[in-house]
Amino acid sequence: VRQSGWKVTERRSPGTPVPIGARHICILFRRFVSYGEDVTRPYVAALEARGIRHLLVGGRAFHNPEEIETLRSALMAVEWPDDQLSVFAALRGGLFAIGDEELLEYYQAARRFHPFRVPEPLPSHLHPVRDALALLASLHRERNRRPVADTISTLLGRTRAHVGFVLRPGGEQALANVLHVAELARQYE
Repeated sequence: VRQSGWKVTERRSPGTPVPIGARHICILFRRFVSYGEDVTRPYVAALEARGIRHLLVGGRAFHNPEEIETLRSALMAVEWPDDQLSVFAALRGGLFAIGDEELLEYYQAARRFHPFRVPEPLPSHLHPVRDALALLASLHRERNRRPVADTISTLLGRTRAHVGFVLRPGGEQALANVLHVAELARQYE
């Protein structure tokens, strides 16, 4: 991609060759698993190590990335607000990204992480915790009246997580994984 000097033509300008880029390359796999191992992982690791933008569609390790665990924790907190561990994981995870110091101070004030039991008044630097819990409470109230895909969309939109996912290494893949979960939820509905 960087040193070959190869050129390709694009549909936009069929007569003008342009330097080859990552967007011009597609790696196809006959299967994603061989002898119980995900054959895509070494390719993904090599592309990430070289800072080459890529997008994996399929693969066995879809449910393992951090962004999927983050979304799973947040959805568990929406469904079961009494589960303090899920609520804590959602608050600390990539969607809300609240720091340990704020979470510890909030816990000392509230004695629990529960979306429906937020003490008032709170110091202004703990308002992000209060606002995150309010969002989880709102999504919990509406969870049986709206499709899961809408809950995911609202969660991503209100936390502006799209930007957070894209800005980190492998961000386009992370965002694609999260949007794939939303699409799976939409298909399930």
